[in-house]
Amino acid sequence: MSTAPAIRQSRTPSRVAPLRAHRIVRLRQGHVILAFVWFSAHELSRAVTFGRFLTAILWTVVWYAAIRWTLLRESRAAPSWAFTVVRAAEGTLIAGAVILAGNAVLGTGDSIASELAAIIAMGTIAFLWQAAVAGHHALGEPLRCVIVGPADTVRMIEQERIAPGARAFEVVGWIDDRAEPGARSSTRAPCLGTLDDLERVAYGGGVDVFVVGVRTGRPALYGRLLELLHLDVSVMEFPPFFERTFGRVPLEGLTPTWFLHTMHLHRRDDESISKRTLDLVLAVVGLVLASPLIFAAALAVRLRGGPGPVIFRQTRIGEHGRRFTMLKFRSMRNDIANDGTTWTGDDDPRITGVGKVLRRFRIDELPQLVNVIRGEMTLVGPRPETPDYVRWLADEIPFYKPRHFTKPGITGWAQVCAGYASSIEDTRTKLSYDLYYIRNRSFSLDLAIILRTFATVLTGTGAR
Repeated sequence: MSTAPAIRQSRTPSRVAPLRAHRIVRLRQGHVILAFVWFSAHELSRAVTFGRFLTAILWTVVWYAAIRWTLLRESRAAPSWAFTVVRAAEGTLIAGAVILAGNAVLGTGDSIASELAAIIAMGTIAFLWQAAVAGHHALGEPLRCVIVGPADTVRMIEQERIAPGARAFEVVGWIDDRAEPGARSSTRAPCLGTLDDLERVAYGGGVDVFVVGVRTGRPALYGRLLELLHLDVSVMEFPPFFERTFGRVPLEGLTPTWFLHTMHLHRRDDESISKRTLDLVLAVVGLVLASPLIFAAALAVRLRGGPGPVIFRQTRIGEHGRRFTMLKFRSMRNDIANDGTTWTGDDDPRITGVGKVLRRFRIDELPQLVNVIRGEMTLVGPRPETPDYVRWLADEIPFYKPRHFTKPGITGWAQVCAGYASSIEDTRTKLSYDLYYIRNRSFSLDLAIILRTFATVLTGTGAR
């Protein structure tokens, strides 16, 4: 008879109704009710007629359809407040276009300015509702997880920092698949037993998802888990759970098969065209708008940056290992400038006074817009490194070279989440974010990263 501790019912009570259905219905109902109230008030404020009421219902249906396709759509894209903003903006744009076109056809509606103001206000309301109730995809109370796997998997999850906007979770316990001596006392979460206790734990209630991290005996285990789905208990593999919760790929256990699968699914011509179009438009507009700042930065480097060129040129590794010359405003002393193989630390003595300001607000990166126009870089992607640095890291970190499957970027998911690296371990962490981006890259994710980059630039955080 098993002596495994029972799940504490006072802490994780049995559910009365399926938790997942309750969460989703509450969120969707809120979007419908808010849209109906807003469009009803907007339409009936001009004339209280049955036709206006029907129009409000029609626009509510249109609005919900757009939000359902964007903001409420299940997505593997990065958890982030910025991504929620982008999804809300996409839904607002789609619904707004349909509503404006519908008003033109039906002969209803007020001035275009009035209709646009109402649509934008509704988009803001939808975002605030999603943020307040869903917590940027953190729907409701914490997700109650039971880890099925070894203790080292449990410790890895316990030590990680949850990604911004990811749904909060609680490890209520774990099921030991190895029965290693001393392993059960090495985790904060209680061990609920062995694989023999799987059904007891599931029927005990208080579990939303089993996270499977076992390496052997998987077919038999999944057969048993399949019999438990009627309890509204989800089953998720450890890698996708890790990605969605922490916004990065777990490097442990990666295989060449993972990369082949990722590259085959996520290299599409339509994405390349949209990404290149976004790069060209924003790079040209950015150069025009930032031209006064670029001139001021160049003048500051020339007058106060010490002897040396204004523009620092350095060979970096680009897509598929091709070399190119990356441009930056020089921020270091010319006599001891970084050769690309030395970590840049806090208060690095090589950085000039002007360079500290340029680096803090990322102004030193502005010349790279020229690299983007040339097609050597993209706005969003992994940061390019020097050849010697890449050669060294490829020997130290497994699967480092596959990050060059895509063009390097001025900013990226790793930059906004992890900042600058100053050690091998930091570089490993940034690699996991880079691989997450390569696996999940999309037009919406690029916009979200650009939005977060602007926030970083305005606050001056994470610079080195």
